[in-house]
Amino acid sequence: MLMDIFVKGNILIIQIEANLEEDKLELINYKIRSYCHYKKIKKPKFLFVFPSLYPESITPDNVNSLFSFLNFSEIEVSHKSVKILTKNTTLLDLLDQHEVYAKFDRVPDFLTGITALNIDIS
Repeated sequence: MLMDIFVKGNILIIQIEANLEEDKLELINYKIRSYCHYKKIKKPKFLFVFPSLYPESITPDNVNSLFSFLNFSEIEVSHKSVKILTKNTTLLDLLDQHEVYAKFDRVPDFLTGITALNIDIS
């Protein structure tokens, strides 16, 4: 699993390639929790970029592990603050089957995703 995390303010851009590995998914969540605690971020925003993933690694358990940060009590993450950039139909189909993940916005390109996260309509 190749993973890259870039942070700008309260926006975390997470790129994952190749496959989803349980131990590294736990590491992502640890880093999210640690960073938000350290920077006192209560409402983080996320852009997940999946250029390529092996279909066999896209399982409900792995996807639940990836998004387990949604259950952290110290941060508030709305479905509008999570953007997904991918053309991987296996992943998109699995997300569509989940009540919460289906509400994540799908973005067609990086610029659209970042722009949408930067605009605070509230």
